Amino acid sequence: MKKTVKLLAVMICLFLAISLASCVNIDEKVNEATAPLNDKITSLNGQIAELQGKLDALEGENEALEAEKAALAAEKEALEKELAELKAEVEVCDHLWIGEVDPEYTWADDFSSCTATFLCIECGEYAEEIAYQIDEDAKGNYIAYFDKVPSCEHLTALPTVTGISFNSDSAGYDAETNTFIANETNPFILTVFGENLSSVSEKYDFMIYLNIEGTWYIFDRIFNTGLHSPVIEEEKIEYQFDLGRVQLLVDSYGSINGIGLGDAETGAMIDSAILDLNLVVNDAEDEVEFLTVTTADELLAAFNSYDYIRLGADIESVKGFDVTESVTLDLAGYDLRVTGNGQATFWTYQEMTIINSSEETSKMYREIYMYSDSTLKISGNVSIEASYHSINGDGFIDLTGYTGEELYIYTERLSGLVIPEGYAFYETFNERRVDNYKADDIYEVYVRPLATEVATAEELIIALENGGHILFTDNITVDTSLYTSEDVSINLGGYSLTITNDSDLGLHSENAVVKNGTIEVFGNNAALKTYVDNLLVDRCTLISREYIALYCCDGVTTVKRSRLIGGVNASNSYTDVATVYMLDNNILEVGDSMGICISQNGILITSFDPTDMLGEYYNDGVVTTNDDGTFTVKVN
Repeated sequence: MKKTVKLLAVMICLFLAISLASCVNIDEKVNEATAPLNDKITSLNGQIAELQGKLDALEGENEALEAEKAALAAEKEALEKELAELKAEVEVCDHLWIGEVDPEYTWADDFSSCTATFLCIECGEYAEEIAYQIDEDAKGNYIAYFDKVPSCEHLTALPTVTGISFNSDSAGYDAETNTFIANETNPFILTVFGENLSSVSEKYDFMIYLNIEGTWYIFDRIFNTGLHSPVIEEEKIEYQFDLGRVQLLVDSYGSINGIGLGDAETGAMIDSAILDLNLVVNDAEDEVEFLTVTTADELLAAFNSYDYIRLGADIESVKGFDVTESVTLDLAGYDLRVTGNGQATFWTYQEMTIINSSEETSKMYREIYMYSDSTLKISGNVSIEASYHSINGDGFIDLTGYTGEELYIYTERLSGLVIPEGYAFYETFNERRVDNYKADDIYEVYVRPLATEVATAEELIIALENGGHILFTDNITVDTSLYTSEDVSINLGGYSLTITNDSDLGLHSENAVVKNGTIEVFGNNAALKTYVDNLLVDRCTLISREYIALYCCDGVTTVKRSRLIGGVNASNSYTDVATVYMLDNNILEVGDSMGICISQNGILITSFDPTDMLGEYYNDGVVTTNDDGTFTVKVN
């Protein structure tokens, strides 16, 4: 037994010895295999250290070169300045006038000399030139002639005012109640007495100021526009207030406390007179009887026989209408559509007055053409939605009673154009305001209410808080949601609004307009999210590549001439059914967005088949083909 145990122990020791010898052999083999790699690592570390040393040396050289470069640039600038100063001492610039910039003229007190200060095209600095000839005409006007710049007239016989009155002897004036009832038969006429009044012109004219409860307001300009046609004599001006302007005054105040005249060029008050007077305008409906028409044939016949016509329904006609006699047309909230090619809504030869007695917007869908010596007056909320020029021709346009959003007018040959207080001209090609309209210039203009101009996110946020008309003058980027509960008209002016950080533009009001530009949202949100009773989206590109371009939660939204990159969602998730109309040359691209989505019982009406664009969010909707070529999407 003991021999067996010893034998077993010897065998175990022999096995362990063999195993230990094997491990030693393995370690030796590993060391032999990794030795070259370790040598390579050591070599690479040495190379890296060497390269880092060279890089540090080059960085030091670069800093030295940059410092030397800056010193040389400063030395060059100093030498160039010294050179310019030396040239100025030995050379005299032959100043040339820049024709696009008018000189500034300075007259001596006795008009014996005049200096023209103008911008030099050569040196970019201002230079002076003294007139070489001064002439005086029979009316006392001094004229200065220059060698390099145009002649300059200086009017010395400026008008002066000695008194102001109105036509108190008119049948429209009631002395007992101190009330003037103005109408077509009894207009309100202001009379100005003074000296040199015949010098009133488009260059030197008067402004009418009205005193309302202690504050002076600019009311109108006095010069012969072809509309107001004031009687201008040397010692008297008789100026008839336009009835539409009187109506605006009556609607706002009802009375005036004083009349003043001011210099339109300087804004300084020239003279004033106390005049406590109540104003009333007779409603034309009380004095005349309107013929109500409901068809195109009835309207055509009425133009030949009646002076006062009112629409009683929407009217559609293939041909337009000739207006050869003076007429007043009340659209009364209805629309007038002419469908024939090459047709205008009206060709006017006489005086045509278009009014809208309804609070609803009345629309005409073709232009109005005016022949020479014709006059077009528009009052109320009227929209002319023509494919080309809304109003053009040779006549005179009076918009003093106009209260609508905007009119598009081609003014190349028009004899004159008058717009209401609070409106301005905006050029169509850049949406910029035109302060000085001239009938002989070529303009395609919008006439629209004065807008708050915005160019930054901060200005836009404040403008949205206040509501009203907003005009972009630059691209704007915001990183927060925009909100307004005010009625608002946003004219993007051809620029873009970019919204980041999963934000959107939310409109919560009764009426809103968004037009003329691009709104793009980055993130999981809608480009335009609306809770508006009546919204118009016109000539816009709305972009939301991850969600919905247009999200309409309430009310009626009309999309015109627009491109929506991303889907559309119509819902009634808040109060009323949301209805979206896309019927006028719109483009809808759903891409990777949620497509067309109908939440609950919203409605989408399109002029194209939207079947392939239905989304999968909430209810995807059911497409129904209508008899009139349109399609309706809603939930069954």
